[in-house]
Amino acid sequence: MIERFSHQQAQVFGEDPGLYDRFRPSYPRGLMEAVVAESGDGPVLEVGAGTGKATKALLALGKSVHAIEPDRRMAAVLEVNCGDAPLRIEHATLESSQLPLASYDLVVAAQSWHWVDRDIAYDIVAGAMIEGAVLALIWHYPHSEQGMLGAALKQLYAQLAPTIASPWPGTKAADFDPATEPSSARHRFEAWNRIEHRWQRRLDVPGLIGWLCSSSDHLLLPVEQRIELMAAVAALVAELGEDVAINMTTVAHLAYRV
Repeated sequence: MIERFSHQQAQVFGEDPGLYDRFRPSYPRGLMEAVVAESGDGPVLEVGAGTGKATKALLALGKSVHAIEPDRRMAAVLEVNCGDAPLRIEHATLESSQLPLASYDLVVAAQSWHWVDRDIAYDIVAGAMIEGAVLALIWHYPHSEQGMLGAALKQLYAQLAPTIASPWPGTKAADFDPATEPSSARHRFEAWNRIEHRWQRRLDVPGLIGWLCSSSDHLLLPVEQRIELMAAVAALVAELGEDVAINMTTVAHLAYRV
């Protein structure tokens, strides 16, 4: 089961939405095309749109989007990023949103489903979907092993930030299994399927540090500790070369509304 996250962790991203927007990865076009191909021509409901990483991909594929984003600071960046595109932004959590009934043929939660209350979330989105509509739960999964860099970072974090089990943003949400989700996941949705896209992300020192610091675990560190840690990371990368390659898998878990 995906780990439950605290309210403090959920709110911390809005403290620096520019950091999140600049350094978090976008979504592979091929994977997003596969997701959209499962839906019809209707609008998309996006849960936890953030600054628009997945939103822009959906809009580029010709979809109109109703984006739910509870943090107004994140939503302000989302609005700037998407310009005059067919986008409606609702400032709300999924649990407090006012969704129309039977209106969407695709619901997307990209790097956000671990923030919702899943005991009720499946019923909420099912009520807003037409019969046979697609639910797509998407995550970036950095590989747990990253060669020399991963081994060196593991040792470094054990010394300077032992409370962070893994430096890579996204690893906490890497164990999604529909069978362990609340019963509503099985009663309201069927034919769960997993599609994935393996890729490699190349980052220079500022890119790597920015990406690491965009995770809630890093943002919640005391500032002095975070500065010391990132200085050590920069020194480590400088020893390995000008940039590093991070092995990633982006996964979409798809299911159909009963």
